[in-house]
Amino acid sequence: MEFQVSGSPIPSVTWEHEGQGEVTMSLRRRVVELSGGSTSLTISNLRYDDEGVYICTAINNLGTVSASCKLTVLGTLHGE
Repeated sequence: MEFQVSGSPIPSVTWEHEGQGEVTMSLRRRVVELSGGSTSLTISNLRYDDEGVYICTAINNLGTVSASCKLTVLGTLHGE
């Protein structure tokens, strides 16, 4: 998942898995700030509990803005 983020001053960005709190970095979950103001959340080895709404929030001293997307896991997963 990727969102474009911009602002002055440069905003801080957080990702949240709705109902489960802030996304923490792990071996399966990576948050990367890309050049050009993009931020991305990558989840490897998807599991059914990864499914749901993810919210990207950008905050600076001038305000807060959020965008969301829904991740749906389909099919049979490896190892299940």
